[in-house]
Amino acid sequence: MKRSSVLFFVLAAVALASCSRDIPREWQKDWSEIPAEYRPLKIIMSQMGVTRNGELRGRDYLSYLRDSCGVGGVVLSYTGKDYLKDEGEWALLADGVRLVVEGGLRVWFYDEDGYPSLSAGGRVLEVDPSLEALELVYDDSKTEGERYYVRESYEYTHACNNYAAQRRYPDPGNEQAVRTFIKVTHQALRDHLGDGLFSHIEAFFTDEPSYLGVNLGLIPEVARSNVLMQDRPDPDKKLLPMLPWTKGIDADYKERYGEELPVESLFGGDGEGDKVVRQRYWELMGEHFRSNYCDIIEKWCANAGTLSSGHFLSEQTIVRHTPLYGNMLLTQRGLDIPGLDMLNTDPTVWNREGWIHAAFPESAAYLDGKRRVFTEISDHEQTLYGGGPATVEAMKGTATCQMAGGVTEFNLFYGDNYAPAFPYRSSAEYKDYCEFVGRINSIVREAEIVKDVLLYYPAYDLQREFLPEKEPLMDERNQSSVMKTVIGSFRDAGRALTQAQIPFVFADYLVLQDASVKDGRIIIGSHSFDALVLPEAIVLPEKVDALVESFRSSGGTVVNASTGINPQDVLNEISCIERFAPSDPMLVYGKFSRKGRDIYLVLNSSDKRYEGAMGVSADGRWSVLDPDSGEISHIETIACDGGHSLPVVLEPLQTLLYVSR
Repeated sequence: MKRSSVLFFVLAAVALASCSRDIPREWQKDWSEIPAEYRPLKIIMSQMGVTRNGELRGRDYLSYLRDSCGVGGVVLSYTGKDYLKDEGEWALLADGVRLVVEGGLRVWFYDEDGYPSLSAGGRVLEVDPSLEALELVYDDSKTEGERYYVRESYEYTHACNNYAAQRRYPDPGNEQAVRTFIKVTHQALRDHLGDGLFSHIEAFFTDEPSYLGVNLGLIPEVARSNVLMQDRPDPDKKLLPMLPWTKGIDADYKERYGEELPVESLFGGDGEGDKVVRQRYWELMGEHFRSNYCDIIEKWCANAGTLSSGHFLSEQTIVRHTPLYGNMLLTQRGLDIPGLDMLNTDPTVWNREGWIHAAFPESAAYLDGKRRVFTEISDHEQTLYGGGPATVEAMKGTATCQMAGGVTEFNLFYGDNYAPAFPYRSSAEYKDYCEFVGRINSIVREAEIVKDVLLYYPAYDLQREFLPEKEPLMDERNQSSVMKTVIGSFRDAGRALTQAQIPFVFADYLVLQDASVKDGRIIIGSHSFDALVLPEAIVLPEKVDALVESFRSSGGTVVNASTGINPQDVLNEISCIERFAPSDPMLVYGKFSRKGRDIYLVLNSSDKRYEGAMGVSADGRWSVLDPDSGEISHIETIACDGGHSLPVVLEPLQTLLYVSR
């Protein structure tokens, strides 16, 4: 090597050491030597001996994933043909877990054969058929007094129309159904692994459990013909307006409210009395789901030394939240590691509609002081329509979008290129992506997310307004004008906040009923907020209305978000130091705090270069960390309008971290 070249590298090393000196030593170590806990996990969903097509896998494949692809762990499940019953398959799974542990990898367990979770491949209903999900229907062809009745819920529902299997489904509001599910899945794994191996199971994942009793439409026929039919639907079952029902809900209603449940109000009526009945019913259904599904699983996991995780159905389709869960936010808060499923790897859609997928689990974790948030992510939509695998740049951009709001755990359905049977993206590309995610996590996973704004999630109004439909519930078009306005303004407000780079947290009426006001801020647990955004046409419960008025009168900012609100509208209403100039709706931004340092995670999700500045509170020298290259540099703030700004230059799909001294 020439002397000039040696001198160059020496000077470069000195410059890098000088630049990185502002970053704590332990951060630098994790940044350069990324631990497994910060890296993504690869979803294998098979025994470690063979895959579904017979291709041999095992120790060599794990080494490939760890060393060549850069993953930090794997996700396993029982995948034998005779689900949960074949001792040979259990032994194979135990061997697989042992290989993973010996390989220094993390391991999660997906506790289901397909989805929605709770059926356990039909094993729960084999134990007790009376645990099947129920629905209340309205049949106007019957005589008066017989028009409302309860029946088994299967045909027309998600259990009958999904890409995994047509299979009858238990009631998630039934405690015994959930305890049976735990016995045949969670406890069975613990029994077959033994305490030593089981202690390495980091988390259990359940996939899209929900109430039934709502028509979500048919999947495409080309896919439907390939779906396993475990339970044949009744072609003669009458399609009727329906809603989910759980045993004892009418008795609970009477005990709490001192009157019989007037079921006719659940199916119609515009009067205040009808809306009160509906709200009370759906609140009870939400409580049943939370206490009898989420809380029971979470408690079992805690006693077993592991964690509960998973994601719920249709986070992005607000009108479905009521019939599927009673209250989506309440349900999300019942998991140790709440999560989402993202089938689209296109960061350019994030600030338009993608944000809502992650906002619910991120809010659930934030409200309860939890840091870990999960994503199951893939490029399914890209490959489904013939676009081929998503680019690594798109994968990285999509990861930043989620991490900016709080996601920490990445479980990957992204295909890898292992042996001829698995042609997809190269191991170098995979490793590049995993190290990108790992570097960001090395800085922000141990940091506190900073969010000062609340967006009111109108669960109370959704409960009051929802009316059952017999046709597929694809959106709110057939619901009341009030429902349409509430949902539309809620979506517009969330989109505007996202495009204005203002981090926010969902809070429903239950959260605000337990909140307080102090010095012009809303206090929720250990967090405080200085602004509250309210969708249009909502009705606030009395206690929440009083809190809002107290907050407003004490100097807090209350934004009434009418339909069509835009980013500039919210920037005019909400004061924040961290503003970008020029503003750009394609910028994605997250704020964190760690050991007294401000941390900003910023992505340019567009195809155009961004040059501008960002207002900051900390003057002086900042470190700039590039998770793509691993480089660390530094910049100085500049004076701007009586404050301080950081120069920001981002290439298309580039992510940078800014860290104060």
